[in-house]
Amino acid sequence: MREAVCDFFMNIFSDHTEIIADSEIENSYPHSIDEEYHISSLPNGFKQVDYDKMENSIIITYFKDDDYIFFEQYTKDAYLSNYDNEQSTFESYTDENGQEYLVHNTDHDHTFIWDNGKYIFEICSNLNKRSVLELCESTKIK
Repeated sequence: MREAVCDFFMNIFSDHTEIIADSEIENSYPHSIDEEYHISSLPNGFKQVDYDKMENSIIITYFKDDDYIFFEQYTKDAYLSNYDNEQSTFESYTDENGQEYLVHNTDHDHTFIWDNGKYIFEICSNLNKRSVLELCESTKIK
């Protein structure tokens, strides 16, 4: 089954869900990362432990003891993610500024996926859902 949610398509299979960007508007987006974004309000104590930048994606990992934050930035044409749907749920959420998010929830973390009009972002963390949303809302150009 294929379902459009928040500018993404969800291809739902028996054991996983594939998320891809809406290819109808793909050409209006950059095909390489020209502007790098970051979490501007990283919680105290978190340290960057990994940084991986390629032409069309950036993945940054932060840890503080057992807590983690994964920040990902993609070009629209490079974005594709797979999620287990046997032990998790999806929901859509719109914040007070009108930004739409696709949210993947498990019993141990939350992943917020959104399109800012130029790039696709994901933040996954085992912090509470409100804290993860605040990380999303603090994402800015470096």
